[in-house]
Amino acid sequence: MVLALTLRTRTITDSPVPAAMAGGIGVLLVIGALVVWWGWRERRDLFSGFGWLAVVLLAVAAACAPPGALGAAHALIGLVVVVLGAITIGVATRKRWQTAVVTAVVTVCGILAAVAAVRMFRPVSMQVLAICVLVGLLVLIRMTPTVALWVARVRPPHFGSITGRDLFARRAGMPVDTVAPVSEADADDEDNELTDITARGTAIAASARLVNAVQVGMCVGVSLVLPAAVWGVLTPRQPWAWLALLVAGLTVGLFITQGRGFAAKYQAVALVCGASAAVCAGVLKYALDTPKGVQTGLLWPAIFVAAFAALGLAVALVVPATRFRPIIRLTVEWLEVLAMIALLPAAAALGGLFAWLRH
Repeated sequence: MVLALTLRTRTITDSPVPAAMAGGIGVLLVIGALVVWWGWRERRDLFSGFGWLAVVLLAVAAACAPPGALGAAHALIGLVVVVLGAITIGVATRKRWQTAVVTAVVTVCGILAAVAAVRMFRPVSMQVLAICVLVGLLVLIRMTPTVALWVARVRPPHFGSITGRDLFARRAGMPVDTVAPVSEADADDEDNELTDITARGTAIAASARLVNAVQVGMCVGVSLVLPAAVWGVLTPRQPWAWLALLVAGLTVGLFITQGRGFAAKYQAVALVCGASAAVCAGVLKYALDTPKGVQTGLLWPAIFVAAFAALGLAVALVVPATRFRPIIRLTVEWLEVLAMIALLPAAAALGGLFAWLRH
């Protein structure tokens, strides 16, 4: 309630009172979170509750503090505060699902912050921004494993020498055909060349859980943004409506096919659900834009959504239980590559890049 009233009052007046009110309540919530952290450290639920409420209120206060009518600059300030607060909560709690939520929030707010930063300097149309967001979402999906490994600080394997000089060593004076076990004293000595630097099982398991949580959060974040981006791209009854529909359809199809590249079910399910929500958003926009009538406004959209749902259900029942031949898998991969090749020039043409280069 405080959040809604603060935003409503700030849109009416340029007074600093709304920002001060939201900031004061946010500071009180921060104090409550710190008290819980120091006194009841095991109550992560209380800390998370106080923390997230404080982050939202402080973000609204920061967005409402600068003078002038609310715009992209105010939104950028608030989104940056949300990103910083979410990262702070994730570092403090270090829980698997909390990390996934934090990653999703950071992903969504990061994309919105990039859009707000562009709108601060250039009056870019909503369709062009949506096209850029769609391409960026596909790039984020491809980079998800790399980003997750970077966040978890999992280094790729290093092979410094093809002969294995950096992997095997022996003490001075030891026979060549002799292998000596590494003692605990040797293992604790970082300067000893025989020290085993291999990560232990608990460390590997913790890193795997962290990587999985980050990937789940990124997949959920991009899936939440996809329907809004598809809505912004589509322009029914416009000259280039068919090209916008092609760009949106290729992006949705790539989202569905990219789901097979993730081993965890939550990641694949998030991408497929985001693609399904994007299809529903596109159908809804066309239904609302058509002339009012039972056939165009209700019948055909309902039939299309029902057919899409039936097709998705059939694929979900058949694909996991079927063993496909390599030629079929290769065909799917080539179709995915062709869709990506067709998407980039179509998105560039729809966004006016070719016309800008020509003039």
